[in-house]
Amino acid sequence: LFKIVDLLVISSIREGLPIVALEAMAEGVPVVATDVGGNRELIINRETGLLVPARNPNILAEAIMSIINNHDVAIRMGK
Repeated sequence: LFKIVDLLVISSIREGLPIVALEAMAEGVPVVATDVGGNRELIINRETGLLVPARNPNILAEAIMSIINNHDVAIRMGK
């Protein structure tokens, strides 16, 4: 399924080590995730994806739209 998505969103308020993030990144899919638990260990903010504060849907939505609206950034983060 990662071949047909533009990005992965993980909006957890608590997280262990999200294997789905590793799978997405292995397939070149950028990740937008809350800055909790294992997310911050896997995602290099603004390099392999975006980290946003938990419980802040407005910032989460802005991060999602920033990747959707900028294909070059999505490709760069996916690499």
